[in-house]
Amino acid sequence: MHIPDGYLSPSTCGALFAAVAPFWYAAERSLRRGIGEARIPHIALMSSFSFIVMMFNIPMAGGTTGHATGAALAGIVLGPGAALLALTTTVVIQAVFFGDGGVLAIGANCFNLAIVMPATGALVYRLLAGSGIRSRTAAAAIAGYVAANAGALCVAVEIGLQPLLFRSPSGQPLYCPFPLALTVPGMMAGHLTVFGLVEALITGGVVNYALRHEPGLLVTIRNREHGRLRARAWLLIALFAAAVPLGLLSTGTAWGEWDEYARVIWPSVFGGYGRTAIRYMLSAFGGAVICAAIVSVFAFRHRRRRSIGSSIQRLAEMSDTPGSRPDLNPRLILLVGLSGIVLLNLFQTFGSLLAAAILPAAAMLLPGFRRSTFLKRIAASLPIVLLLFAAPALFVVPGDAILTIPLSPSDASVTISRAGLDAAGRLLLRAMGSIGYATAVVVVCGTASALGALRGLMLPASFVTALGMSFRYAAIVGRSLVEVETAYASRSPAAAPGIREGARRIGVALRRSVELSSHVAMAMTARGHLGASPPRTFGRLTAADLRFLALAAAVLAIPVLMEVR
Repeated sequence: MHIPDGYLSPSTCGALFAAVAPFWYAAERSLRRGIGEARIPHIALMSSFSFIVMMFNIPMAGGTTGHATGAALAGIVLGPGAALLALTTTVVIQAVFFGDGGVLAIGANCFNLAIVMPATGALVYRLLAGSGIRSRTAAAAIAGYVAANAGALCVAVEIGLQPLLFRSPSGQPLYCPFPLALTVPGMMAGHLTVFGLVEALITGGVVNYALRHEPGLLVTIRNREHGRLRARAWLLIALFAAAVPLGLLSTGTAWGEWDEYARVIWPSVFGGYGRTAIRYMLSAFGGAVICAAIVSVFAFRHRRRRSIGSSIQRLAEMSDTPGSRPDLNPRLILLVGLSGIVLLNLFQTFGSLLAAAILPAAAMLLPGFRRSTFLKRIAASLPIVLLLFAAPALFVVPGDAILTIPLSPSDASVTISRAGLDAAGRLLLRAMGSIGYATAVVVVCGTASALGALRGLMLPASFVTALGMSFRYAAIVGRSLVEVETAYASRSPAAAPGIREGARRIGVALRRSVELSSHVAMAMTARGHLGASPPRTFGRLTAADLRFLALAAAVLAIPVLMEVR
């Protein structure tokens, strides 16, 4: 559900940043005035918990896996305001330090994951929860399911509008090439059938675990509110059921008005698919087999390396690693990196995109730059971006065919067009270039200095403090969970981790997070410090900073000149 850089236009990213900003401001003021800054450790640890939750893959039917986001659970436990800050922290960490979601798309991902999902989950839970454990467990499961689908619908609309709004003079989509007629059914089908159920089962299971072992984690719902709230909830559900499914499952005015545009923008990957139902199914099956085979081979070869333990170890190493150039001003480096990301997403010609995307590699020429760390992080992100985000564009964008693969025994075929290759290349360059800029900033500055530079850019002190604490404590909580998982596996080596076991482990993560946050809050209170850390000072710009700024400006000017020409 994380949108990478390159899928949304800069104007769309800016609009979603503007839409999220009032919520950030209100949550920050609520944190400082209403609930108090003593809850910063709790928000930071809930962010760490959400980060850990996304590492738990739950086995599903057919050998596939899914994972929960923890967004609905954060809304239930913390409330929408505090959950907004916690999930924003998670989104920023994933985008900047792990390349999961775009840096320029942070506003969009925060809108979907930190506003829509927690608020929807908290609202549905409060509307439906009773006083008993079963009632509240069922309410949490429904809240998780509704929240997951609400977030998926927002993502589908945001990316599906791009080919309608942003196209080149020749008619090629400049950003995401998938129209609404494809993104809405595609996203909703997966979340209505699989990922929404994962979110529901995990949210309900964790709430059930918390109610039985840590009932103080959840706020008690007053019984007298249930009658009126339940009536409103069922009314909303009835309206949603009447308006949405008919349009998704059949042609009509709900979503069918996009069919006319779909025939022009997305005529089909497979020629002649609409003649018979059998040919349609064969065509769909052929495309699915091609994509699934590539992803399955990659997943089989790398499944041992991408375990929770390795991810936690990587997180711990990143949190402890200093910068390779401590003599440079981190705020200056951060501004240069952000400028590169913005320019990369503004460029439209392929040559300027290519030049801007490979510019982060120039950081390897800096003395003391850790080249192996930089290359490992880029290599870890490349297969995911290539297979999941860029490759599908090969089969979607119409144009002159450069490769046609017939699907026997029918006359359907898989076609890769020249325009599709161009669109896939643009998506790949924008996404990987943005990851390269973010990774270069972290390697040059170091984690601590990069976080301090965020405070120097006038971001709220409480948010930066929670960001740093979340990054640090995610490794601590994750290590304890790996130890628990190892101990459990040694006692029951033949047991397969199913839904119930996944919920139990995530419940343990929640309990560990709350315990650690309480200890941190008490330690801060004992030392007379309840608020955020003061902003870090970096001093004036030195001669080395000015030389770096001049060099960065000269390098960034190269793709700019290529674009204007």
